[in-house]
Amino acid sequence: MDVLQPRRVELKSVGSWMRESVKLIGRRPLGFLAALLAFFFASYAALRAAMSISDVASGVWLLAAFLPFCSVVLVYVLAELVMVAHHSDHSERVSASADASLLFRSQKSFVKLALLAFLIGAGLWMLGVSLNPGRTETFVQACQALADRMAFEQDAPAGVLTQICAGMLYFLLLSMFSLRTFFSIPLMLFHDVEYSVAKALSQKAILLNMLPMSMSLFTWAALFLLAMAKTPFLAIFLLPIFGAFVYVCYRHIFLGIAESKTAKPLAVKDSRAAGAH
Repeated sequence: MDVLQPRRVELKSVGSWMRESVKLIGRRPLGFLAALLAFFFASYAALRAAMSISDVASGVWLLAAFLPFCSVVLVYVLAELVMVAHHSDHSERVSASADASLLFRSQKSFVKLALLAFLIGAGLWMLGVSLNPGRTETFVQACQALADRMAFEQDAPAGVLTQICAGMLYFLLLSMFSLRTFFSIPLMLFHDVEYSVAKALSQKAILLNMLPMSMSLFTWAALFLLAMAKTPFLAIFLLPIFGAFVYVCYRHIFLGIAESKTAKPLAVKDSRAAGAH
């Protein structure tokens, strides 16, 4: 692990990370779209399952089952988006079976990261509801109001699901920075390191690049808050860009590669690989 060490980058790198992220999505739009659809299909299935017991369970218990499941799905989808960005960068085909194998290898760490994000998000939401002087409803009432909205919109849930996605992205972002695990997903996927090692390297990278990483935090937090409060459908675009952004940051800071590789036609790449064998 002596070779794999973070590098210091400049503050202006944040803008190039955004541009590179969008460029990678443009190369493999169907791969990113598939991962995005997987999240919303899984969330919709979970929503229907939760609403089937809404008559016998309170809003708090419904959300206590629904949101952790969606958090786990979100982390897995984020990890898949990171891998799709890697495939895009290297002009590779997106292989669902190969990606699933990599995801399975780190499944315990992903679930741990997702549940920690849920707990941090739930705690911050509870604190915000309790301390907000402008709100008259309690935390339990806020949970019931969200559950009632989910039940009302379950046949056309795009609005509520995108808002929930934006909210979970916001709290996942906060947890990734507060726990200093922002780079843990690509480190575990591409370097086969344990969660503890990935977390230590991620912490070192964040502390070494405090200014650009703080700028990244504030930028993404503002975008996720905007989506959550005003334009929930923005989450449809933010989720894949954020996944590519995590990969581009990792690539620049840990591999020293600021710009994406030149795109190559898959047919050419595959023929060369066949010739090599």
